[in-house]
Amino acid sequence: MNVLQLQLIRKAEQWVIRSWRRGKYVQIVLCTCTSAGSKRIREACNNVMQCIVDECGMCMEPESLIPIVYSKAPQVVLIGDHMQLQPIVKNRLARSLGLRTSMFERFSENAFMLEEQYRMVSEIV
Repeated sequence: MNVLQLQLIRKAEQWVIRSWRRGKYVQIVLCTCTSAGSKRIREACNNVMQCIVDECGMCMEPESLIPIVYSKAPQVVLIGDHMQLQPIVKNRLARSLGLRTSMFERFSENAFMLEEQYRMVSEIV
């Protein structure tokens, strides 16, 4: 991407996020865990009511904390499957310090488990 394209994307992004200032309200903002801590998201999204971290079972715990802490949302929802892929941590020291355990896995005993799944055909289940 060239500089002009990046500037155009940033301008469009700011318009969408800040549209609430023109009497409209942004109801959903989607971003990665890391970008949730970026200055542009922090400044523009200052009235978050609910923070949803999807695929939380694959996130390292510190990574999951970024949107939770910066959103200051009164309600946090973690979505994922602690029995599937764990966070990918290659560094031995980081693994020994527990970074392969996601926040979702850490709190899995408190999870509300779905009783019916809709993603696979019934023969697989």
